[in-house]
Amino acid sequence: MSTYYLDFNLFDHSFCEMNIYGKSPEYINSFSSLCLSFFGLFGLIMHNKLHDIKMIYTAMIFNGISSFMYHYNNQLGWGLLDRFSMILIALPCYSIAIKILERFHLPVLFYDLLRFLVIFYLSYLMTVTGLHQEEFFNTLFGFFLGKLFIFLLLVKICNKKLEVPQLIINYGWKGVGLIIIAGIFWIITEKFCNMYWIIKYLFGHTIWHFCISYGGYLITLIPIYLFDKDNYIKIDYFLKIPYIKLN
Repeated sequence: MSTYYLDFNLFDHSFCEMNIYGKSPEYINSFSSLCLSFFGLFGLIMHNKLHDIKMIYTAMIFNGISSFMYHYNNQLGWGLLDRFSMILIALPCYSIAIKILERFHLPVLFYDLLRFLVIFYLSYLMTVTGLHQEEFFNTLFGFFLGKLFIFLLLVKICNKKLEVPQLIINYGWKGVGLIIIAGIFWIITEKFCNMYWIIKYLFGHTIWHFCISYGGYLITLIPIYLFDKDNYIKIDYFLKIPYIKLN
């Protein structure tokens, strides 16, 4: 029986903005991908204590690089690295959420079931990625982004116990809003690109890169505070980007 291997350099597919150039590279999409690396690096420098947070920021750095290469040459290997590194961003996010829920001392079975569902979801997401079912991957990953809204909602409802400062919660909601904007522009750009010529000039994928990276970064301010609130001093700013100043 012969074994079939996919070539890393095989053409995957291009995005809407490719219609501006006619061929690879997708210049604007490539360089806007580095927003993910920038906010990952910024977070890693400013918030360097918590393991799960560092994992998120490190995955963001790598995702920005792999996304840059994917949009630059549209190769299958870089496309898979782009999607797998997105999953690696999601994994520590779920770990953080479960650790926060553990503060409410619910039945142990609840947490065990939750961990099983997370592992099932992420394993299935990796399987879909490996099978190159990109449309299905986008839909499934959208569920993860939707859960960020639920996370903020739970923080708001339970804040008497969590005691997160309102300013940090506001930044979290701003992050959710940016992610919603990112999703809207993604859908408009990819669904209507071939119907209306002007869509390619919306640069929807560029907006996706900026909003998803900055929005995700803002949401991380909440767990940073929750896991190190005893050392919290204030929200400070560098290049007008908020970060949590710890003692």
